[in-house]
Amino acid sequence: MRTPDTPLLAVPPALVQAFPPSLNGLLDLARAYATTPVLMEMARADYGEQVDEHFAALTRIRETGEVPAPIGWVPQEVLELCRWSEPDREETSEDVLREHHVRAFACAALLRAGAEPANAEAVWSHGPTLAQMTASALALGPEWIDVLGGFLTARLAQPGLADERPFFAFALLFLAVTARGGPLDGDALATAASWAIDEEAAAAAEYFFGSPPSRAPWLLRIDVSDLRDDVWRSFARRMRDEAPALPPAARDPILLLAEAMLDG
Repeated sequence: MRTPDTPLLAVPPALVQAFPPSLNGLLDLARAYATTPVLMEMARADYGEQVDEHFAALTRIRETGEVPAPIGWVPQEVLELCRWSEPDREETSEDVLREHHVRAFACAALLRAGAEPANAEAVWSHGPTLAQMTASALALGPEWIDVLGGFLTARLAQPGLADERPFFAFALLFLAVTARGGPLDGDALATAASWAIDEEAAAAAEYFFGSPPSRAPWLLRIDVSDLRDDVWRSFARRMRDEAPALPPAARDPILLLAEAMLDG
């Protein structure tokens, strides 16, 4: 399995240029939508336990943009609980938007906390958190996609993701595909797809001690939690559906990758 000493593969320069690295931009945007009612809803998430303490800690994150390192039960517990929330499509558009802002703030704070070495043992399941964050970014619009991409290019330049690193690589590729018509051309997308494949292959080789299963779904074969595999598959389906409209150089690599993820 990957360790903190495992060499990192470089993020393709075109992705770095398309999504300028910023560890703080995602949380900063989420903070702008974390109204007092949003924070109070989050503070009550743990069955109403320690509401005042959670609310105060969440408010500090909103006001300062800094996450505790090391992080404690307060506010980690409510951040993790709100991470799993699922906006109800049958509610009003205003309610759905608020629920995405709740989830986005929770996920952004957890992802930013996970980038702090002092939280290495406390904050984990980065992959499922990223899946939830990516789904909310898609719902909330292009500005969220841009800052999430910037967080990913910054985070992938750091150690500490271990076996979950390929999920960050795939998410970055997925954002680049959904932002087609933006700054990446076909050759750049094809290079990004090859890089994501290399990231997954390196992680799988270590995770399975050199003998990864050949027929297991790509990427999901190394999912240590499988908590949000359905979300990852939804991204692969969208990538597959959008592949025909991509530039010719990227079409086949993106389609093959998506289909490999949906197998099994």
